[in-house]
Amino acid sequence: MSRKRFGAGAVLAAVLLAGCAAAGEFVVDNGSFRVEFVDPNDPQLGCRFLRAGWIRSLHPAGSRESIFVMESLFGFHPAFGYACEIYPALDLKGLQALQIGVGVIERHPQSRYHSRPVELFPWQISREMRERETVMTARQHSGDHSGYAYELTVEIVIPANSPVILWKYSLANTGSRPFAGSTYAHPFFKACPGFPGGWYALPGGKRQPVAALLPEKTLEATEIPQDCRAIAAGGLASGGYVAVISADRPFNRIDLWRSETDCFAVEPYLPLNLAPGECREWSWRLEIRR
Repeated sequence: MSRKRFGAGAVLAAVLLAGCAAAGEFVVDNGSFRVEFVDPNDPQLGCRFLRAGWIRSLHPAGSRESIFVMESLFGFHPAFGYACEIYPALDLKGLQALQIGVGVIERHPQSRYHSRPVELFPWQISREMRERETVMTARQHSGDHSGYAYELTVEIVIPANSPVILWKYSLANTGSRPFAGSTYAHPFFKACPGFPGGWYALPGGKRQPVAALLPEKTLEATEIPQDCRAIAAGGLASGGYVAVISADRPFNRIDLWRSETDCFAVEPYLPLNLAPGECREWSWRLEIRR
Protein backbone atom coordinates (compact mmCIF):
# COMPACT_ATOMS: atom_id res chain seq x y z
CA MET A 1 0.00 0.00 0.00
CA SER A 2 1.49 3.34 -1.03
CA ARG A 3 1.96 6.12 1.50
CA LYS A 4 2.58 9.77 0.54
CA ARG A 5 4.24 12.20 2.97
CA PHE A 6 3.87 15.93 2.51
CA GLY A 7 6.11 18.22 4.57
CA ALA A 8 5.25 21.90 4.98
CA GLY A 9 8.27 22.97 2.91
CA ALA A 10 8.22 20.33 0.16
CA VAL A 11 4.49 19.76 -0.12
CA LEU A 12 4.00 21.44 -3.49
CA ALA A 13 6.72 19.43 -5.24
CA ALA A 14 5.43 16.21 -3.69
CA VAL A 15 1.89 16.88 -4.85
CA LEU A 16 3.01 17.79 -8.37
CA LEU A 17 4.90 14.50 -8.57
CA ALA A 18 1.96 12.54 -7.18
CA GLY A 19 -0.68 14.23 -9.37
CA CYS A 20 -4.04 12.56 -8.95
CA ALA A 21 -2.50 9.61 -7.16
CA ALA A 22 -4.26 6.34 -6.56
CA ALA A 23 -6.05 5.97 -3.25
CA GLY A 24 -3.86 5.16 -0.27
CA GLU A 25 -2.95 6.18 3.20
CA PHE A 26 -1.29 9.57 3.31
CA VAL A 27 0.42 11.72 5.90
CA VAL A 28 0.54 15.51 6.12
CA ASP A 29 3.06 17.36 8.31
CA ASN A 30 1.98 21.00 8.20
CA GLY A 31 4.35 22.34 10.86
CA SER A 32 1.70 22.34 13.62
CA PHE A 33 0.97 18.60 13.64
CA ARG A 34 1.52 15.39 11.75
CA VAL A 35 -1.74 13.71 10.71
CA GLU A 36 -2.24 10.30 9.11
CA PHE A 37 -5.38 9.50 7.12
CA VAL A 38 -6.53 5.98 6.29
CA ASP A 39 -6.99 4.73 2.75
CA PRO A 40 -10.71 5.29 1.91
CA ASN A 41 -10.66 2.20 -0.32
CA ASP A 42 -9.18 -0.11 2.34
CA PRO A 43 -11.60 -3.09 2.62
CA GLN A 44 -10.54 -3.70 6.24
CA LEU A 45 -12.19 -0.59 7.69
CA GLY A 46 -15.52 -2.13 8.62
CA CYS A 47 -18.99 -1.06 7.48
CA ARG A 48 -20.00 1.76 9.79
CA PHE A 49 -17.90 4.90 9.40
CA LEU A 50 -17.60 7.10 6.34
CA ARG A 51 -14.11 6.34 5.10
CA ALA A 52 -12.94 9.48 3.32
CA GLY A 53 -11.28 11.91 5.74
CA TRP A 54 -10.90 9.30 8.48
CA ILE A 55 -7.89 10.22 10.69
CA ARG A 56 -5.88 7.37 12.13
CA SER A 57 -3.46 9.47 14.22
CA LEU A 58 -2.58 13.11 14.90
CA HIS A 59 0.64 14.08 16.68
CA PRO A 60 1.00 17.75 17.69
CA ALA A 61 4.42 19.16 16.81
CA GLY A 62 6.96 17.87 19.31
CA SER A 63 4.61 15.27 20.84
CA ARG A 64 5.31 11.54 20.69
CA GLU A 65 1.68 10.74 21.58
CA SER A 66 -1.28 10.95 19.23
CA ILE A 67 -4.29 12.77 20.64
CA PHE A 68 -6.37 9.88 19.25
CA VAL A 69 -6.44 6.18 20.05
CA MET A 70 -4.75 4.47 17.11
CA GLU A 71 -5.39 0.79 17.81
CA SER A 72 -8.70 -1.04 17.49
CA LEU A 73 -10.65 -1.17 20.76
CA PHE A 74 -12.82 -4.13 19.83
CA GLY A 75 -11.04 -5.91 17.00
CA PHE A 76 -13.44 -5.28 14.11
CA HIS A 77 -11.17 -3.03 12.04
CA PRO A 78 -7.63 -1.66 12.30
CA ALA A 79 -8.16 2.11 12.41
CA PHE A 80 -9.68 4.26 15.10
CA GLY A 81 -8.71 7.91 15.51
CA TYR A 82 -11.33 10.38 14.20
CA ALA A 83 -14.13 9.21 11.93
CA CYS A 84 -17.59 10.41 10.83
CA GLU A 85 -20.81 8.54 10.14
CA ILE A 86 -23.98 9.30 8.18
CA TYR A 87 -26.76 7.61 10.13
CA PRO A 88 -28.87 5.53 9.85
CA ALA A 89 -28.19 3.01 7.11
CA LEU A 90 -31.04 2.85 4.57
CA ASP A 91 -33.05 -0.37 4.56
CA LEU A 92 -33.02 -2.39 1.36
CA LYS A 93 -34.19 -6.02 1.31
CA GLY A 94 -33.86 -8.49 4.15
CA LEU A 95 -30.88 -7.59 6.32
CA GLN A 96 -29.25 -5.53 3.59
CA ALA A 97 -28.90 -1.75 3.86
CA LEU A 98 -27.22 1.16 2.11
CA GLN A 99 -24.59 2.76 4.36
CA ILE A 100 -23.80 6.19 2.90
CA GLY A 101 -20.06 6.65 2.52
CA VAL A 102 -19.46 2.90 2.61
CA GLY A 103 -21.66 0.74 0.36
CA VAL A 104 -24.22 -2.02 0.65
CA ILE A 105 -23.93 -3.91 3.93
CA GLU A 106 -25.62 -6.86 5.59
CA ARG A 107 -26.70 -6.02 9.11
CA HIS A 108 -25.59 -8.23 11.97
CA PRO A 109 -28.72 -9.31 13.89
CA GLN A 110 -27.25 -8.16 17.22
CA SER A 111 -24.51 -5.59 16.61
CA ARG A 112 -24.13 -2.86 13.99
CA TYR A 113 -20.39 -2.98 14.64
CA HIS A 114 -20.27 -6.43 13.06
CA SER A 115 -22.19 -5.72 9.85
CA ARG A 116 -20.43 -7.20 6.84
CA PRO A 117 -19.85 -5.67 3.38
CA VAL A 118 -21.86 -6.85 0.40
CA GLU A 119 -20.62 -4.19 -2.03
CA LEU A 120 -18.09 -1.45 -1.23
CA PHE A 121 -18.46 1.67 -3.38
CA PRO A 122 -15.06 2.90 -4.64
CA TRP A 123 -13.68 6.37 -3.96
CA GLN A 124 -12.05 8.59 -6.56
CA ILE A 125 -9.18 10.47 -4.88
CA SER A 126 -7.21 13.57 -5.88
CA ARG A 127 -4.65 15.65 -3.99
CA GLU A 128 -3.28 19.10 -4.66
CA MET A 129 -1.79 22.25 -3.14
CA ARG A 130 -3.82 25.47 -3.10
CA GLU A 131 -2.12 28.60 -1.75
CA ARG A 132 -0.29 26.82 1.09
CA GLU A 133 -3.14 24.39 1.75
CA THR A 134 -2.93 20.64 1.32
CA VAL A 135 -6.25 19.46 -0.14
CA MET A 136 -7.55 15.95 -0.61
CA THR A 137 -10.85 15.43 -2.43
CA ALA A 138 -12.72 12.11 -2.42
CA ARG A 139 -15.85 11.38 -4.49
CA GLN A 140 -18.22 8.44 -4.32
CA HIS A 141 -21.27 7.45 -6.39
CA SER A 142 -23.62 4.73 -5.18
CA GLY A 143 -25.69 3.88 -8.24
CA ASP A 144 -29.36 3.00 -7.76
CA HIS A 145 -30.32 0.57 -5.00
CA SER A 146 -34.09 0.10 -4.66
CA GLY A 147 -34.64 3.81 -5.28
CA TYR A 148 -31.80 5.00 -3.02
CA ALA A 149 -28.90 6.71 -4.78
CA TYR A 150 -26.41 9.43 -3.86
CA GLU A 151 -23.32 11.36 -4.89
CA LEU A 152 -20.96 12.28 -2.06
CA THR A 153 -17.92 14.58 -2.11
CA VAL A 154 -15.55 14.99 0.85
CA GLU A 155 -12.87 17.69 0.72
CA ILE A 156 -10.20 17.80 3.44
CA VAL A 157 -8.28 21.08 3.75
CA ILE A 158 -5.11 21.39 5.87
CA PRO A 159 -3.49 24.86 5.94
CA ALA A 160 0.29 25.04 6.40
CA ASN A 161 1.53 26.04 9.89
CA SER A 162 -2.01 26.08 11.32
CA PRO A 163 -3.49 23.77 13.99
CA VAL A 164 -6.67 23.24 11.92
CA ILE A 165 -8.26 20.59 9.70
CA LEU A 166 -11.43 21.40 7.74
CA TRP A 167 -13.79 18.82 6.21
CA LYS A 168 -16.27 20.02 3.56
CA TYR A 169 -19.10 17.65 2.60
CA SER A 170 -21.56 17.70 -0.27
CA LEU A 171 -24.27 15.02 -0.48
CA ALA A 172 -26.76 14.86 -3.35
CA ASN A 173 -29.82 12.60 -3.24
CA THR A 174 -29.91 11.31 -6.82
CA GLY A 175 -32.50 8.61 -6.11
CA SER A 176 -36.28 8.55 -5.92
CA ARG A 177 -36.59 8.01 -2.15
CA PRO A 178 -36.03 10.58 0.63
CA PHE A 179 -33.39 10.31 3.34
CA ALA A 180 -33.95 11.44 6.93
CA GLY A 181 -31.08 11.07 9.37
CA SER A 182 -27.98 12.67 10.87
CA THR A 183 -24.28 13.05 10.40
CA TYR A 184 -21.92 13.12 13.35
CA ALA A 185 -18.23 13.25 14.28
CA HIS A 186 -16.76 10.37 16.30
CA PRO A 187 -13.27 11.15 17.70
CA PHE A 188 -11.64 8.43 19.83
CA PHE A 189 -9.54 10.58 22.20
CA LYS A 190 -6.59 9.06 24.02
CA ALA A 191 -6.61 9.84 27.75
CA CYS A 192 -4.44 8.72 30.64
CA PRO A 193 -5.60 5.54 32.43
CA GLY A 194 -8.49 6.38 34.75
CA PHE A 195 -9.12 9.74 32.99
CA PRO A 196 -7.35 12.00 35.52
CA GLY A 197 -7.98 15.53 34.33
CA GLY A 198 -9.99 14.40 31.30
CA TRP A 199 -12.83 16.80 30.49
CA TYR A 200 -15.26 18.10 27.87
CA ALA A 201 -17.01 21.47 27.68
CA LEU A 202 -19.57 23.38 25.63
CA PRO A 203 -19.08 27.09 24.80
CA GLY A 204 -19.58 29.19 27.91
CA GLY A 205 -20.01 26.09 30.08
CA LYS A 206 -17.91 24.52 32.81
CA ARG A 207 -15.55 21.66 32.17
CA GLN A 208 -17.24 18.33 32.85
CA PRO A 209 -15.13 15.37 34.03
CA VAL A 210 -14.93 12.42 31.64
CA ALA A 211 -14.55 10.03 34.58
CA ALA A 212 -18.12 10.87 35.69
CA LEU A 213 -19.69 9.43 32.51
CA LEU A 214 -21.55 6.17 33.25
CA PRO A 215 -20.06 5.22 30.71
CA GLU A 216 -22.21 7.12 28.21
CA LYS A 217 -24.62 10.03 28.09
CA THR A 218 -26.74 11.79 25.48
CA LEU A 219 -27.44 15.52 25.45
CA GLU A 220 -30.61 16.21 23.49
CA ALA A 221 -31.38 19.53 21.81
CA THR A 222 -33.11 20.91 24.93
CA GLU A 223 -29.94 20.28 26.99
CA ILE A 224 -27.60 22.05 24.54
CA PRO A 225 -27.14 25.85 24.50
CA GLN A 226 -29.00 27.56 21.68
CA ASP A 227 -26.95 27.77 18.46
CA CYS A 228 -24.22 25.54 19.96
CA ARG A 229 -21.69 24.74 17.23
CA ALA A 230 -18.59 23.63 19.13
CA ILE A 231 -17.43 21.20 21.81
CA ALA A 232 -13.99 20.95 23.41
CA ALA A 233 -12.11 18.02 24.94
CA GLY A 234 -8.99 18.17 27.12
CA GLY A 235 -6.88 16.24 29.57
CA LEU A 236 -5.51 14.12 26.74
CA ALA A 237 -2.62 11.69 26.98
CA SER A 238 -0.58 13.89 24.63
CA GLY A 239 -0.46 16.42 27.47
CA GLY A 240 -1.44 20.09 27.45
CA TYR A 241 -3.59 19.97 24.32
CA VAL A 242 -7.26 20.79 23.82
CA ALA A 243 -9.21 19.60 20.78
CA VAL A 244 -12.15 21.71 19.60
CA ILE A 245 -14.66 20.21 17.14
CA SER A 246 -17.00 22.69 15.48
CA ALA A 247 -19.52 22.78 12.63
CA ASP A 248 -21.02 25.40 10.36
CA ARG A 249 -24.48 24.91 11.88
CA PRO A 250 -25.96 24.13 15.33
CA PHE A 251 -25.76 20.67 16.90
CA ASN A 252 -29.06 18.92 17.55
CA ARG A 253 -27.61 16.22 19.81
CA ILE A 254 -24.33 15.25 21.50
CA ASP A 255 -23.37 11.73 22.55
CA LEU A 256 -20.66 11.31 25.18
CA TRP A 257 -18.89 8.03 25.82
CA ARG A 258 -15.87 6.57 27.60
CA SER A 259 -14.21 3.18 27.73
CA GLU A 260 -13.31 1.40 30.95
CA THR A 261 -9.68 2.41 30.66
CA ASP A 262 -8.38 5.38 28.65
CA CYS A 263 -10.52 6.30 25.63
CA PHE A 264 -13.43 8.72 25.34
CA ALA A 265 -15.51 10.35 22.63
CA VAL A 266 -17.56 13.53 22.21
CA GLU A 267 -19.97 13.04 19.30
CA PRO A 268 -21.82 16.13 18.03
CA TYR A 269 -24.69 15.50 15.58
CA LEU A 270 -26.13 17.55 12.73
CA PRO A 271 -29.54 16.82 11.14
CA LEU A 272 -29.34 15.65 7.53
CA ASN A 273 -32.58 15.33 5.56
CA LEU A 274 -32.74 15.17 1.77
CA ALA A 275 -35.68 14.86 -0.59
CA PRO A 276 -35.05 13.35 -4.04
CA GLY A 277 -33.06 15.79 -6.15
CA GLU A 278 -31.81 17.82 -3.17
CA CYS A 279 -28.19 18.48 -2.22
CA ARG A 280 -26.81 19.41 1.21
CA GLU A 281 -23.44 20.92 2.09
CA TRP A 282 -21.93 21.15 5.56
CA SER A 283 -18.51 21.32 7.19
CA TRP A 284 -16.65 20.16 10.30
CA ARG A 285 -13.55 21.76 11.78
CA LEU A 286 -10.93 20.38 14.18
CA GLU A 287 -8.56 22.73 15.99
CA ILE A 288 -5.75 21.66 18.32
CA ARG A 289 -4.94 24.23 21.01
CA ARG A 290 -2.39 24.37 23.83
